[in-house]
Amino acid sequence: MKNSKAKQATRLAYRRGYRVSPSGEVVSPTGTIRKLNLSHNKERGYARRYWQFSIRNGEGKTNTILVHKLVAYQKFGEAAYMAAECVRHLNGDPQDNRFDNIEIGTLKENSMDISKEGRRAMTAKAVAASRRKDWDLIDADRSEGMVYTSLAPKYGVSLSCLGKRYSKNGKRPTARACNRRAHFRVLKHERYKRASDGGPRIIQVEETADQGDAMKDKFVRDNK
Repeated sequence: MKNSKAKQATRLAYRRGYRVSPSGEVVSPTGTIRKLNLSHNKERGYARRYWQFSIRNGEGKTNTILVHKLVAYQKFGEAAYMAAECVRHLNGDPQDNRFDNIEIGTLKENSMDISKEGRRAMTAKAVAASRRKDWDLIDADRSEGMVYTSLAPKYGVSLSCLGKRYSKNGKRPTARACNRRAHFRVLKHERYKRASDGGPRIIQVEETADQGDAMKDKFVRDNK
């Protein structure tokens, strides 16, 4: 473990007489059970909340003590800092500070203590964080005029994701949707517009179909 303020605070609490019972409760030097609160620490993208309490140091400042680290120091002494990379919760529950659930070990061992669901959450958040960085680059290329078919292979994202991000209505239109919209425009035009020269209706329908194709092509271009 690296030298840190947290390590110094743990030593201070131990010297003052704070101890953790086998069941995981913190006992003050006067013998009372300390009230604990949950931390909001985040490790490697996966939010892990630990039990903690606070004490005053000699300079009038407040030091926060993580209970599982106090347990490790109580069990292993300085070896908890010198011979280990981290403090482990063997059952993967970061709030279970019973003596038999606390060990010291490597970061790899600590990650394997986490449940399969927890590891999946860690992976998902790490991927999401990486994606957020990629989107900054994608936005820059898109602003330069790069089209979906070039962005997708370059950054490994799907066309549907690009469409949801950049299309005006937030959803990439499919070819079927384009055809349907063009078809309804044809029907609407055929129904309400009458040929000004009184010619056969079929001529007007053919003209309208051409207009529908033009509108469909424009719709596809606008939403690429």
